[in-house]
Amino acid sequence: MDVFKTIAGLLICFLSVAMGLYLGVWIMLVGGMVQIVDAVKSVPTDAMGIMLGMARFFFSGAVGWLSFMFLFAIGRAMLE
Repeated sequence: MDVFKTIAGLLICFLSVAMGLYLGVWIMLVGGMVQIVDAVKSVPTDAMGIMLGMARFFFSGAVGWLSFMFLFAIGRAMLE
C-alpha cells in the first residue's frame, strides 16, 4: 500500500508540471492570442472578444502556476 501511494504521488507531481504548462501556455497564452486575432479580424470588430483574449493572455501565468501548485500539493501530500 505504501508503494502505491509513493508511485501515485510521484505521478501526480509529474503530471502537475504538464498540466501547469498546458493550461498556462497552450490554453491561456496561445488561446488568448488566437482569440484576439479572431476578434480583430471579424467584420464588426468584437470588443468583448478582444477584452476576453487580453484577460486570458494576462492571466496565463497565474493560471499555470495555480494549477501546478494545486496538483503538486496533492502529490506532495501523498508522498508524506
